[in-house]
Amino acid sequence: MLEIDRVLQGVEVRPADPADSAAILGLLEQMDSDDGGDRCGELSVAVIADRLTAPASTSAAFVAYREEEMVGLVVYRRSHATFGSRASLHIDDLYVAPQWRTQGLGRELVRQVARVAKFRKVSRVTWNVSVSNERAIRFYRDLGANLSDGSLFCWFDEHALAALLDEGPLLPPSQ
Repeated sequence: MLEIDRVLQGVEVRPADPADSAAILGLLEQMDSDDGGDRCGELSVAVIADRLTAPASTSAAFVAYREEEMVGLVVYRRSHATFGSRASLHIDDLYVAPQWRTQGLGRELVRQVARVAKFRKVSRVTWNVSVSNERAIRFYRDLGANLSDGSLFCWFDEHALAALLDEGPLLPPSQ
């Protein structure tokens, strides 16, 4: 078994479990607020707990606590690279509460995902970062990450999906 609990400057970093779901939601809402977004939408404690425990779930997280307060988290999931046909991990969210930044906690959270990647023998770890988030870009470069100048993060929201689906007949979904 991969041993991954660690204490860093009085902050415990460990794998998330369902009991952390309310604190995870609170930190994700804080991250969303800091970014000026409204991405949490339908996210709930029950949804987070399910994603952490469902047998078919590909999601996992590490959390960082100082005493009883969650001060950081990284949420990641298993993915698959089409080219090279190797498994990978994708970081969906990395957040450290503002008062805990520049103290090595973000680095430690990413290191824990890197340990999982090594343990699972995946080919790479990926994530997205806003081109306007210069602080995060510096952080990732300092970690030794490769950043692509030629890629953009793209997505369909529910309205774009509905419009796309309304264009005509569809094949049945594959299982």
